[in-house]
Amino acid sequence: MENTGASPRFLARMVVVGYLLLLISGFDLFFVLPRLLVHGDAAATAAAIQAHQGLFLVGFASALLGVAAYLMITTLLYRLLEPVSRTVSLSAALFSLTGCIVQAVGVVFHYLPLLVLEDQPYLRAFQPEQRQALAMVFLRAYGQAYNISLVFFAFYLVQIGYLVLRSTFLPRWLGFVLLLGGGGLVFLYPPLAQALLPTIMLSSIGELLLMLWLGFKGVDERRWRARAAEARLPD
Repeated sequence: MENTGASPRFLARMVVVGYLLLLISGFDLFFVLPRLLVHGDAAATAAAIQAHQGLFLVGFASALLGVAAYLMITTLLYRLLEPVSRTVSLSAALFSLTGCIVQAVGVVFHYLPLLVLEDQPYLRAFQPEQRQALAMVFLRAYGQAYNISLVFFAFYLVQIGYLVLRSTFLPRWLGFVLLLGGGGLVFLYPPLAQALLPTIMLSSIGELLLMLWLGFKGVDERRWRARAAEARLPD
């Protein structure tokens, strides 16, 4: 494996940029949807979306930004951790890519309520209550797609944690904390995930600490280049 191109320091800094963009995308999940989505009331939710279409579109854009940001993070971490194990790094990237695809499909459902709530002649074939119910179904589908994506990201973070543990150019304790990201596997059984939701949110602490470490400390370039040199040899 030839390790030419961007330096590990540059890769680390760009991972931080990706995570900062990902934090911005949380605007939709933590501000827009809680403000507009009225659980169990399709009419109130539809009215809120129609009254705040600009805000809803900003939330949609930030959700889309989140998918793009995680694709960026996935690519850069694959490159950064490839010297540890090309196979595991590639496997992790594929799990993350699958999660991103699921989220991208979900973001389409995020946008659909605006379409069904438009004042268009062809939509008059549906009663207002039917259109409101459809808007709520689409938002729930977005939420379900998001939760499903977390299962794939859990597999991703477990593998990233393993790679960091073995890396030598990043602290081992950071790898152990990243393994907590496997908590997203509880979304395999949604009722359990709902019950443990406050605890599951702590599983993202590993990525936050990774962002901070890469931003302030970076990687040990000497050890990274040593691992990269070793990786050129056949197994």
